[in-house]
Amino acid sequence: MDYYKILGVARNASESDIKTAYRRLASQHHPDKGGDTTRFQEIQTAYETLSDPNKRQNYDNPQQHFSFNFGGSPFSESQNIHDIFNTFFGRGFGNPTPQPTRASIWISLRDVYEGGKRVIGLGSQHIEINIPESINDGDQIRYPKLGPGQTDLIIQFRIKPDPIWSRQESDLCRELDCSVWDLILGNSIDVKLIDDRTMTVTINPNTQIDSVLRIRGQGLLNRNSTRGDVLIRLKPKLPNRIHPDILNAIARHKN
Repeated sequence: MDYYKILGVARNASESDIKTAYRRLASQHHPDKGGDTTRFQEIQTAYETLSDPNKRQNYDNPQQHFSFNFGGSPFSESQNIHDIFNTFFGRGFGNPTPQPTRASIWISLRDVYEGGKRVIGLGSQHIEINIPESINDGDQIRYPKLGPGQTDLIIQFRIKPDPIWSRQESDLCRELDCSVWDLILGNSIDVKLIDDRTMTVTINPNTQIDSVLRIRGQGLLNRNSTRGDVLIRLKPKLPNRIHPDILNAIARHKN
């Protein structure tokens, strides 16, 4: 199998040329976009080999793989022929370790919060995977034997931006509109959480603009198996019209 031909690059191609060719072909043949899974795996294998300097050197000079030192064997006396072939071929002579299938999927911040089982499309297949809670953007998870031909499936998770919520480690953050009178006089306001539950928060009288309210234990799962907090930044709005009696009272107070 000619990896250079698969990627459509010359044998003296630079790392940048190889990466550019891979990105173009991977996007074109990705199973999620209706591409052929076998073709996509060939592209993945070619790129994994040619993008690694050591693997590329061994691929370009295969005789170096088998340069036995007859003046003194590079293998220990305790190694038998089966161990030697395992060294070269992975799990055994004639039975190389299959390359994993790789895929990338986008999930929501709510998926990060909830975790759990999801069904995804991989080419013409639909498979069920488990999303770990509080996974980070770019994390890769290996799912044994879930890929085509029972290969391992490695999924890279990308997290879509949320229009309301943002993430600060294990805390979930959002802004909340309120009235300036809520800050001055105090009030109780209902807040919808990321999983659509509603909780009531209390704004104390004389609260300052851009103050942050905290709901403890309603954020993302952290390393200690406890949850972070929900942080709510108050964004007060002035009323369109203020009653003249209020303006007069403010004026008298200033004087």
